[in-house]
Amino acid sequence: MSKAVIFDIASNLLTEALFILIPVLAAFFITALFTGILTSYTRLSEPAIGLCARIAAVSGVLIIYIPWMGNRIVEYASTSWTLISGI
Repeated sequence: MSKAVIFDIASNLLTEALFILIPVLAAFFITALFTGILTSYTRLSEPAIGLCARIAAVSGVLIIYIPWMGNRIVEYASTSWTLISGI
């Protein structure tokens, strides 16, 4: 297996992983920012409020985006197997 093919597969893996995680990370950070501002404004010091909100937001995004994520992973795997089998 040539180094260029290995580098290409690894590069595509990292790109796909980042692309797949963007919606989940965005939901997490936006919810954390919103709950942080809300708890600061209301002066509530209960960490469970922020934790429950982040868990709910990430769970909702995962429920919505799981089919899309699965399709992206399958496409990446089939492309990688094609590259590997062509060697």
